[in-house]
Amino acid sequence: MRARSIGLILLAVLTLAASRPLSAQVCEINGDGATIPKTWIDKDYSGELISADSLALFSSIELSLVRGVIFGRHGRIFRDSCIQGFLEGVSWYHADSAFTNSRLTAMERRNLDVVRDYEASLHNNVELGDLRYWMKKRQVIPRGAYPVAQGDELRLLIAEIAAIHGKRFDDVPWMQAYFEDRYWYVPRAAYNDRMLSAAETRNIAIFDSLLHERGTGIKPGEMGRYANVVITDSMLRGTDLSELRLLRNEIYARHGYRFKTPYLAEWFSSEEWYTVRPDFEESDLTPIDRANIATITAQEDRFHQALSTTLLDKRSIGALSFESARKLRNEIYARHGRSFKDPSLQGYFSSLPWYHPSNAFKDSDLNPVEEANAKFLLAYQDQAYSEIKRYEG
Repeated sequence: MRARSIGLILLAVLTLAASRPLSAQVCEINGDGATIPKTWIDKDYSGELISADSLALFSSIELSLVRGVIFGRHGRIFRDSCIQGFLEGVSWYHADSAFTNSRLTAMERRNLDVVRDYEASLHNNVELGDLRYWMKKRQVIPRGAYPVAQGDELRLLIAEIAAIHGKRFDDVPWMQAYFEDRYWYVPRAAYNDRMLSAAETRNIAIFDSLLHERGTGIKPGEMGRYANVVITDSMLRGTDLSELRLLRNEIYARHGYRFKTPYLAEWFSSEEWYTVRPDFEESDLTPIDRANIATITAQEDRFHQALSTTLLDKRSIGALSFESARKLRNEIYARHGRSFKDPSLQGYFSSLPWYHPSNAFKDSDLNPVEEANAKFLLAYQDQAYSEIKRYEG
């Protein structure tokens, strides 16, 4: 369910993208340019609370324009060309690349809540930004409304449930940046999974199962389900390299092994089920545990070898997450001893026994296959990010 560390470089990408307006385009409804009544354009959303009933005549596109107007009063620049194109045709709108959600008043936030809840109620399938609406309903999402999302979009939906309660994602900078861009997000240092309602916990489980159905393999935190199951290679399809490492070590963690590697110790200490046992011994591992460790290790070895010997394609990497693609790409360089300015990457690779940083590293150390794979994974990252950045709250 959880993703792990991404480099801080993405934060710069997020900032750059947020400050760059798209060309003005006004979306259409049945061939006509989408708009809303002038009274709604000029309304003082900081002074009066709108009612849900007053939104009944608006389409989904028009509702997004109402939302855009509330933000637009403070100069927000939207990546959504429909909203941005509309705002650029409003006389009072002045784009401001320095906009932050802190400019919104309490009443404006309440009005945004009304609009977003109404938008969510119109969606046939759950979308990003809808989970607060379902939280208020205290309802398990019915099968007919399951999200059609996959990959990182679905991972964000899972994280959104916890983010509503203030969970921070400091170990996943791109995800933390995404939620900090939501007007409703208030991080809480005291967040705990026990804050989740029974319905929210069930919805997380549903979304997790959808991740598996849509091309991802076993994920860290799930090995408890496989304590008595012999894992096969096919069950690991879609599980990336960093996740395989965590899965292998999770088998030890579930027996109480104390990790000396800071990266692993930090990861497992955040799991509620993890309890260190000072008397742990290798003999605590069952025959099934040992077989599963061997299967995972063999898969890791194939992954490592493929990075330098086999050209990667979409089929070979499956539904790789953004952050995992970045780790995989940088492993190509790490294998040659490259050092990383990003502390999250440097910390991750420093925890691996094969990593030996060298000041002598140069890009020409990569062979042609490695160069091609690094370019492929970078393009994959860019595509994954472009899908995520379409969603604005």
